[in-house]
Amino acid sequence: MAVSARLACQAARQALLHCRSVISVQPIRTRYKRIHRGKWPEEARTFQQRLDELNQRDAELDRMVNIGFPLQDRARKGSSEDRRHQQWSKTRNKLEYAARHRESTVHAISLFGVHKMRPQ
Repeated sequence: MAVSARLACQAARQALLHCRSVISVQPIRTRYKRIHRGKWPEEARTFQQRLDELNQRDAELDRMVNIGFPLQDRARKGSSEDRRHQQWSKTRNKLEYAARHRESTVHAISLFGVHKMRPQ
C-alpha cells in the first residue's frame, strides 16, 4: 500500500507540474484585422482629380497688376556686342572641347594665315 500511495503521489506531482507549466504560458495577442485609413477606393478622388484641384487657376488671384515699373524692350535687352561675345565664347568652348577629346581638325590655310595673303 505504501508503494501505491507513493506512486500516486508522484503521479499527482507530475500532473500538477504539467498543469502549472501549461497555465503559466501567456498568450500573445496579435491583431489580424487590417485597418483601412481614409475613404474607400470607390469614394476617394483619383490622383488626377487631386492634381487638378492643386493646379486650379483663379482669375482674380492670377491677374497681372501694373505697379508702375517700366516694361523692358526685348530688342534692347542685350547689345549686339554682348551677343557677339556670347557667340564667340560658345564657339570657343566647342573648339576647346573638340581639342581636348582629339576630335578637332586643323586646316593648313588657317594655320599659316594664307587667307590673309589673298589679293583684294
